[in-house]
Amino acid sequence: MSEGISQYLKHVINEKAKELSKVSQKGVGPLVDDSRLYRSLRSYLASSDNMEITDPYEKSVWVFASINAIAQNVARVPLYIYEEKKKDIKSVVSTGPLYELFMNPNPYMIGSTLTFATVIFMELFGEAFWVFEGRKNITEVPKEIWCVSPQRFEPIFDDKKQFRGYWKYKAGETETIFAPHEILQFKYFNPYDDIRGVSGIEASRLGVEQDYFAGKYNKQFFKDGVSLSGMIQAPDFLTDDQYKRIKEQFEEKHSGYGNAHKVGVIEGGATFSETKFMSQRDMEFSVLKRVIRGEILAAFKTNEVVLGNYENIQSYEGIKQAHESFWKETLLPKMIYIEDLLWGKFFSKIENGKNWAGFDTSVIEALREDFNTKVGMAKTLSEIGYPLNAINKKLDMGFEDVPWGNTWFVKMGMVPVEYAMQGPPKPEPATDDDEEPGSKPDKPPPGDEEEPEVEPTPGKDINDIEYTSRDDSAWASFISRQIPVENLFKSKLKRFLYEQRKRVLTNIYNSKEFFNEVEEKQALTSILQNLYFVASQTGKELLKEEILMDEIEYKEIEDLVSERLTFSSTTIITTLKNSIAKILEDIKEINSQADKVRILYNKTDNIIARIARTESSAIINGIRYILMQKQGIRYHKWVSRSEKGRHNEFNGKIVKIGESFSKDFILRYPTDKKAPVGEVINCLCYCVPVIKAK
Repeated sequence: MSEGISQYLKHVINEKAKELSKVSQKGVGPLVDDSRLYRSLRSYLASSDNMEITDPYEKSVWVFASINAIAQNVARVPLYIYEEKKKDIKSVVSTGPLYELFMNPNPYMIGSTLTFATVIFMELFGEAFWVFEGRKNITEVPKEIWCVSPQRFEPIFDDKKQFRGYWKYKAGETETIFAPHEILQFKYFNPYDDIRGVSGIEASRLGVEQDYFAGKYNKQFFKDGVSLSGMIQAPDFLTDDQYKRIKEQFEEKHSGYGNAHKVGVIEGGATFSETKFMSQRDMEFSVLKRVIRGEILAAFKTNEVVLGNYENIQSYEGIKQAHESFWKETLLPKMIYIEDLLWGKFFSKIENGKNWAGFDTSVIEALREDFNTKVGMAKTLSEIGYPLNAINKKLDMGFEDVPWGNTWFVKMGMVPVEYAMQGPPKPEPATDDDEEPGSKPDKPPPGDEEEPEVEPTPGKDINDIEYTSRDDSAWASFISRQIPVENLFKSKLKRFLYEQRKRVLTNIYNSKEFFNEVEEKQALTSILQNLYFVASQTGKELLKEEILMDEIEYKEIEDLVSERLTFSSTTIITTLKNSIAKILEDIKEINSQADKVRILYNKTDNIIARIARTESSAIINGIRYILMQKQGIRYHKWVSRSEKGRHNEFNGKIVKIGESFSKDFILRYPTDKKAPVGEVINCLCYCVPVIKAK
């Protein structure tokens, strides 16, 4: 019996073992997510190497913030079209095809949107493409500009595997071939690809992916409610039904952040064991996220401050420096690249490159303090002799060039005191050889019998009035203003003749025409034009100190300057041309010709001084004469302190404006263009308005 029982028990045990074996095969075992929930973040990310983020602009907050910060700030800086009006003088274009094109590049964009899209693509893909519509060749202005995704473009290679600038554009099933004149590619240099650009995302791709997966991990961390107070352990294997019931009960009562730290209760002899809570700190979450953020910001050269994170900044000065650094080190280089590319590949091909595009950086608030520093530096440069346009260009101040900006304006009145009190040394008398060509004087205008509206000195003729302190002061003021202008004339003319001499000698040695008369006249005219402007302003300022004067520009002034400009440049260049031609005609040996030309130019110093004095005085006096007429002044008086012979008879003489001071020839004012040449050259006389005494 006992043996039978024993056999039976063995049989039962064996059968039970078989059942248990089957149950163990069907049992679920530990939860599949348990291992993931308790792995470190680094371990989790390491298992995600086979994953790749194809849209980082959407998946990474730091990529989105960095690219947006760059694109939005660049797009808000106005991009102007400029045009060269004169040499080194520019102005903003506000009409015409180019202006309209960049204001409304296509039906769906405005100018700032085009800039924004271009920068977005450059930062995201390392390149951007402009497609030009309605353009037959590179010299034409397109009708429209479209900026589309670089992912749709593929370079086309010829049979020899050479890239000729043609691109294939794919949009769905549609393919289009664009010729070089229809495409403009912006790109960041890629040392691994001669054609395609490279983005900062490529260098930070691992960090971008880790940033994305770390965010997902963080979300799942709270969603799964990993923070548990304990774990229920069953003493035996579970059937499918048992596992399903326990799992549903567990998820209902303990899954999710709302059920964290609750204890699970399960019947059936199960026991409870406490588990150690693994925090995100244990998983190195915060440290790794901070490292990843730093890598992404470094790739785009942005900083936390410009992205709105002020956690590590302790002062307002630090915030300002962060924004200033962002503009100087990140945005300005990108803007300069865009300007250079547009010039080299677009504007320089249209209408001989008379237009170009440039960002107006003066509107950038973060650089305003830097701008104030530039203003101080500009003032210093101006005081030591640099003209306005050169300073503007050197310091990149963002102003438009101005017509008078190529001339250095000296402080008036800064001359030796002996000049102001006694006048400069008496000039050498003009000789027949020194005379410049001029028209014969016209007959004096008919006399006017009306008496001057002044009270003559008792016992003296009206034309024999003695000097007064007012006359001395007026002439001293004139001389103090005229001498700096004269010296400026001498400096510019001397430099011009020095450069011209080098050109002439080079051409003589190379057996070429010694100079082009038309080009030389144009070059000299450009120099004299600025000098005449300075002299004109000096004449106006002197008269404004003597009378109340309206700020009006008169055509007669323009005519005077234009006529004098043409006469002077033509006379100087023609005289030099004839003199050099005579030397080359008389002498055949090249070295001897060069020696004679050098001697000719060396003798121009005296001529330069005479021209400088004559021209500066002629413009100052001529401008004053016209303005006195326009302002209703009826009489003026001749004043001089430097000449005791030639014009001594006119000292203190008062005549009606328009009449001649001389009875023998026309001399309506000092350096009158209608006077004989000998009465004009080296003249330092002056006329002051005379008002009737009450």
